[in-house]
Amino acid sequence: MKLYEHQFYLDVRSMADVRAWARSCLAEFNSRIGVDPDRVEIALGEILQNILRHAYQGEGEVVVRVSDLVEGVGVSVLDHAAPSDSKKWVNEKELSAGGMGLPLISNSVDAFSFRPLFNGNRASVYFFPTYQDLSSKSLLWAGELLDARLAKDSFQQWAIWAEPSHEPWFVELLKRAIQLVEMHENQCQKAPKYHNVDHFRDVLVTVAHLVEQPGRFSLTKHERYALILAAILHDYAHPGGIAKYCGEFEDRTIALIGEAGLTAELDSRASDVLTMTLSLVEATSPSFDLSGCAMLQLLFNEADLAPSLIPWFGVDQARSIQLEIGDTSEVCSFHEKFIASERVRRVAVTNFVSSWIQPKVIDINVE
Repeated sequence: MKLYEHQFYLDVRSMADVRAWARSCLAEFNSRIGVDPDRVEIALGEILQNILRHAYQGEGEVVVRVSDLVEGVGVSVLDHAAPSDSKKWVNEKELSAGGMGLPLISNSVDAFSFRPLFNGNRASVYFFPTYQDLSSKSLLWAGELLDARLAKDSFQQWAIWAEPSHEPWFVELLKRAIQLVEMHENQCQKAPKYHNVDHFRDVLVTVAHLVEQPGRFSLTKHERYALILAAILHDYAHPGGIAKYCGEFEDRTIALIGEAGLTAELDSRASDVLTMTLSLVEATSPSFDLSGCAMLQLLFNEADLAPSLIPWFGVDQARSIQLEIGDTSEVCSFHEKFIASERVRRVAVTNFVSSWIQPKVIDINVE
């Protein structure tokens, strides 16, 4: 995977330059993927016009990203306008009266998103020629997850997308959790190939997509807090290698989090949420019985395993796990056993996740 990024001063004259730059980036790797460059230009051009007309109401700086996602392409534009709620766009102005042009973008791409940033907005479009039988939700999750890994998106930003309304005590708890895992990784001599902050981010992106699903479950704000924290903390200080007993690494993580004093001098609700978080960490152990566990524990297990279900990315992740544990078997076979495991069959049930796999049942335990 590779990320191409360039800053432009956007006005009506420079739009052609932005499109040409994106097309030149695409030409470097598109022979492998096979996306229609015209579709990319149409979607990008519409996004740029929307930014000029509605975000800046004139002109301003943008950052444009083109992502080689191995079997897909992502294109994102980040502006510095006031953050905007995309859910209100269609209601604010009829499309026939010069609105946002969402149908044109939607018809040109396989998936798209518009997300507010701390200081600006991000519009992203994704193209997956080989996987057009999957839903746009499935492709959006994969595109945003892979993009987030390439761009090293902040944990804070994805935490806000997962739960926009943060209470002050949770903001501080979140800050402490992020500092804990990032400081550990910066200080350790050799971070594990798989159990590292990139994996934590993958799980957090998946949590954000899971909690956005309408109708399947109703989560309280504190449950969403726990899912966010668990994504960031669940493999904290994971040493890599093979555990001496099932659950050893989870027990170690829970003990180290307890010693870190994350809730010191915070509202008592912080301790309640952290306790809930640790129950989610515990439930990721191969020794944990999922047959009678709580819905939230099943949901977090799904978030933890789901990134490895994206076929080409999952094989890459399997290779990283093999390097950690010293497994020398053929990587695709190793990955196929994981996909066919009872644990995956039990927890990978949300449609945008499960649609990536054909369930089989062969059990494998990987710490």
